[in-house]
Amino acid sequence: MTYLIEAPHSPDECLQAMNEALGRGPRFLAQFDWGCMAGQHVGWATVNAGSESEARKMVPSVVRSKARVTRVGKVTPDQVNAMLSIPPEEEGPPDTPESFEAVLAGPVEESDEDMWAASETWMTP
Repeated sequence: MTYLIEAPHSPDECLQAMNEALGRGPRFLAQFDWGCMAGQHVGWATVNAGSESEARKMVPSVVRSKARVTRVGKVTPDQVNAMLSIPPEEEGPPDTPESFEAVLAGPVEESDEDMWAASETWMTP
């Protein structure tokens, strides 16, 4: 499984985190991209691991408790298209506004005529 590691740290923890990564070898250090030189004290890495806890163990111990470890994966065009398609039974009537359109339009005010039409419908035997 692939995990994205985001390891924020303070300027004081910066060198310690990098040194610990280097202590595991130059190839391990090379897995991380660091934003420190731009003033963004965060290390990012994409790693392969058997579990989230295994991926977390790859984070330098000085920042491990603050790290975010997220399982990630690629998405194919077919998967995107499948997620975008809505089965016909889930579609509303063609004149039903999208939810954001309804919110922007505000509450719908009924006219007296609409109220009487509605009451006749439910009262008719």
